[in-house]
Amino acid sequence: MSASKDLKRRIQTQNIIIIALAIIIVVLVVVSSTAAWYIRTKSDSADIILSNPVNIYITEFEELKDGTGNVVTGEDGEPIKIHTLKTDILENYNTRVYPGDKIKMRLGMQIGSQEVEASPAYVRVKLVITYENIINGETSGLEILAKDNLIEYKDKPDEDNWELVNFNQYSQISNPELEDDYWYVLKTTNAGQTVAKVAYNLDTYEFIDGYIELNKLEITNEHANCLFHINYVVEAIQYANVPDPLVYQGYGPWWNFALGDIEDVGA
Repeated sequence: MSASKDLKRRIQTQNIIIIALAIIIVVLVVVSSTAAWYIRTKSDSADIILSNPVNIYITEFEELKDGTGNVVTGEDGEPIKIHTLKTDILENYNTRVYPGDKIKMRLGMQIGSQEVEASPAYVRVKLVITYENIINGETSGLEILAKDNLIEYKDKPDEDNWELVNFNQYSQISNPELEDDYWYVLKTTNAGQTVAKVAYNLDTYEFIDGYIELNKLEITNEHANCLFHINYVVEAIQYANVPDPLVYQGYGPWWNFALGDIEDVGA
């Protein structure tokens, strides 16, 4: 093999190595810029079912007969009478609550544990409660029931500790049809400015201590067997490599980088 061909082959090999290293470096840059923060989401949900309605059926007496058509008699020698329903029986749901009952909600969270330590993090929480009328299939928020005086509810957390934020508000500028995405962010005050509070391992926080009370004078049979869907979501994000979600609204993983670079947002 000539010296010139051998040199050419070595140059080609070196170029391949350089290109491969360049690809690896690019991959590392992408990973470090997108996975430098950690997010952990926990959720819990439940369905609270309203009790069965009050039902009454008209019956008629019939003589009980055996498999061959003979009348069955009792110990007294008289035919045994049975009741035959003349209307359909409603489906048997697992009933839970009655008009006048209070549905208690005491929800909170803990960051990390003794066994599994957590990084310091920002915290946001979402509680969504909807009402589903299984008769007509309609689903609505609790505000509709409250407006109709069917329920009284207290489901707002302490506003001194939690800030309500629509994390889709900036994305809606380019996509007006995008639905709202409301979360409560754990907050504190620093030098007169509202900022997101950093939660540390073993910190515990109360999110809500409230209730829903069903109006026993307004709830009727039409609401029986209907559902309250309760969905509780807690999310924490490692604070070290992300901007404050309250100070820099519009930037960061929770905002889907809606406003681009942090310098575009301003303090």
